[in-house]
Amino acid sequence: MKFRKILKTLLVVGLVVCLALIGRQTLSIAQQSRPSESAIYNRQTFSGPYTHQNLTLYLVHSDDQIKAENILSLQEALDQQKVRVHETSNVNQLAVENISKNEVIYIQAGEIVRGGKQDRVLEIDLLVKPKSGKVPIGSFCVEQGRWRRRGNESPSYFSSSNNIVSSKGLKLAVTKSRKQHEVWSQVADTQRRLSKNLRSPVTSRTSETSLELSLENRKLQKSVDNYTSKLSSVINDKDNTVGMVSVINGKIYCADTYASSKLFRKLWPKLLKANAIEAIASKHNSKIEKLPTINDVQKFLSAAQQGKATTKKVSASIKMITRDSNECVMYETFDKKDSTISLHRNYVKK
Repeated sequence: MKFRKILKTLLVVGLVVCLALIGRQTLSIAQQSRPSESAIYNRQTFSGPYTHQNLTLYLVHSDDQIKAENILSLQEALDQQKVRVHETSNVNQLAVENISKNEVIYIQAGEIVRGGKQDRVLEIDLLVKPKSGKVPIGSFCVEQGRWRRRGNESPSYFSSSNNIVSSKGLKLAVTKSRKQHEVWSQVADTQRRLSKNLRSPVTSRTSETSLELSLENRKLQKSVDNYTSKLSSVINDKDNTVGMVSVINGKIYCADTYASSKLFRKLWPKLLKANAIEAIASKHNSKIEKLPTINDVQKFLSAAQQGKATTKKVSASIKMITRDSNECVMYETFDKKDSTISLHRNYVKK
């Protein structure tokens, strides 16, 4: 009897010790994961404002979280013929094929690909590994009506990706509502606002509904160049720049931050161009009373973290967390190899 009591006591004590150790380990993991995320934000610093007309930028600075030596942007990969974007004859899905030997291709939600049977906008962020084979990616048409070859372009492939969607409404139609009719509606709205402020139609006779051809309008390009020539150099002497916050007409508009300064620099020309386009489309005669402060910018980015979170598996290697609040929608892209590091955060002010 005494032996049984002793054995029972030892078992109870052992169980208590095990539970305590498990609890301590769980607490340790939680404590490690929470500070690592907040620490990234605490290490961020900001510079600016950098202003031209009604567009103001604040730059975000931080240490790199990943090395991006072998990452190509979509446009780089297209220029170097290391990627094929295949037409599938399905409006809402294309196929991306990385044909390089050792380079990863980064695709960002909102990038426009030109060609195929219709110009498309890509729905999600994606990392495409070397020799990937055909990888499906969601898309939406940003050109109504055409379903055939255009000029000398291939109807089977997409040849370039020089633009990314600029308007808030179009961004949310692509990434949040994901409805084709809303995408078309927002394309038409962008064309209308640009035409009004440029006092000249931006639609192309070749394809009046094509957003891509509208963005190539000569008068628009000249106006865009006016912005980019003034602002493109603001990152030149800032090696640790990992993102930007855009302010249009004195109001915070959107932001993009990355896990690598090199990755940000690859996207910088396209992001700057998109923000210049939206500044032109949104320009008005009212005087801008004051700009947000760096403290305002910090609060905007921090508040976005409090939005209701939903997680989506994008591919075998990528997951996306959407944080939706009354003021902002934030999309975070994670490589599943390290789920503590956001490859990209896109903030859209509602």
